[in-house]
Amino acid sequence: MISASKYGQALFSLATEQGCTDSVLDDLRVVKDVLTNEPQAMDLLGSPSVAANEKRDFVRQVFGQSEQILVNTLLVLCDCGEINALPDILQAYSDCYDKANNICRIHMTTAVPVSDEQSGRLLVQLERTTGMSVVLEKSVDPDLIGGVVLDFPDRRIDSSIRTRLRAVQETLTETIN
Repeated sequence: MISASKYGQALFSLATEQGCTDSVLDDLRVVKDVLTNEPQAMDLLGSPSVAANEKRDFVRQVFGQSEQILVNTLLVLCDCGEINALPDILQAYSDCYDKANNICRIHMTTAVPVSDEQSGRLLVQLERTTGMSVVLEKSVDPDLIGGVVLDFPDRRIDSSIRTRLRAVQETLTETIN
């Protein structure tokens, strides 16, 4: 079993040496999307009953326009029967890319959709606070009732009404018992 983290880091190192970190990241996302949206492609590449040369031909035909170091990585993964590790390799590569480019990805969950103006103001504040370029990913969870949950790579800030109500409930339960 391969270490997806090591593969992702090695791929990033090679891409850095070759000056193609952006294009490899873009290509990795395309490959992941193709393999996710076309399950028969993943079945073909992951199947031990499909000949290695067929897998190699498929990779070259479908992804041949990608950066060569990525194509070579895909070929190695197919040869080793480890193509299923690709999403984790993409994550490891993305983590290296973000660190090298001073990017912080923050996931924001709210009870209702947030306007572009509101998220823009939050983005500016988060960039000021972190000293990094922030990529704000948004989602909606009506169960929060109100407020916001911010998931940083290393911590969570939860100021949702749901969490506040749970805290009140716990306090009341402790007081009664």
